[in-house]
Parts: sequence; structure tokens; C-alpha cells
Amino acid sequence: MAVPSKPLSQVDLSHLTTTSARIRYLKDLGYRQADIARRLGIRDQHVSNVVRGPRPKSEGAPANGLSEPAHASFGHAPETLPARVSVDAAGRVALPPAWGVSPGSAFIARRFGDSIVLMDVREAARVAREAGDATSALIAERRLEAMREFED
Repeated sequence: MAVPSKPLSQVDLSHLTTTSARIRYLKDLGYRQADIARRLGIRDQHVSNVVRGPRPKSEGAPANGLSEPAHASFGHAPETLPARVSVDAAGRVALPPAWGVSPGSAFIARRFGDSIVLMDVREAARVAREAGDATSALIAERRLEAMREFED
């Protein structure tokens, strides 16, 4: 689920004509049901019913997640929507062109149970560096504690 980028009170809903569309839009942005209900002045149960119910065909996304009406009506760019991808016989994954990934781009793939996560190599290196910095600081702190215990 996405993490909201701004306070709920600052989200512009004027382009959405129905309460259900507003609920789905805010939920897609990552806001909690209770907060959505308060913002729209409706009951939490109404929000829950809309979120759990089927989307109208005019708002629904097909299996590949890249339908023009879906991202147009919700204000999402195609590259932020989930997409269905497949692996060919050679093990290659074709990503949607809307994602703007250059041919030959390198990714780190990691398997978590039944899921596979792809991360750009540069991003993976940055994450590893940050994790290493935190680990190095922790190890240094532990060594200092051990030295103090040894001196006592």
C-alpha cells in the first residue's frame, strides 16, 4: 500500500464526481478508512463497503493494470500502477513500456517466499550502503561495550 505524500486535507477531490470515486481514490493513495470517512463526512461502514465492493467498469483496471480510464480517472500515471508481467522461456521479464525502463537496465532480484522483488542496481547499492553504515555503527558500539566490560 502506498504511503500518503501529503495530509488528507490537502488532497484535491474536485475532479471526482461521486463519493465512491473519492473513496477509491483516497484509498488508492494510501489513506486509512477512518480518515477518509471523516474527510468526506460519511460513516466508516460506507467507506468499507465501497473499498470491499467491485469497482465500476469505468474505474476498474484490467489484469495488466494499465487501462487508460483507470489511471485517467484516478489521476495516477501508468508507471505507478501495478502491472502483470510474464517470464519467457529464456527467463526474461518484459516490463511495460510506460515504466520507462531502458533496454539493458540492470536490476537486483530477490525472492521473498512466493514473491520476487526487483530493485534497480543503483538503488540496491544505496540501500546496502545505508544498511552497512548502520551495521558498522552497531558493531563499533558493541566492541566498545565489550572493551569496557573487559576492563572492569
